[in-house]
Amino acid sequence: MSLRSVSPTTGEVLETFEETTASELERILAGAQVAFLDWRRRPLTERGALLREAARLLRAKQGDYAR
Repeated sequence: MSLRSVSPTTGEVLETFEETTASELERILAGAQVAFLDWRRRPLTERGALLREAARLLRAKQGDYAR
């Protein structure tokens, strides 16, 4: 089964997503756990700097996201 993202304005199908299998989900969750363990070991100053950079990049491309 697939899921569709539909524009409420035009009814146009913007994207179609395939359902994730149980094994794919397990792989994704295992990767998230590894990333979390790495993230929590980083000093607070480094995490803050990374989040500020992410915010800067999002602001720089806000026109692309706010459609």
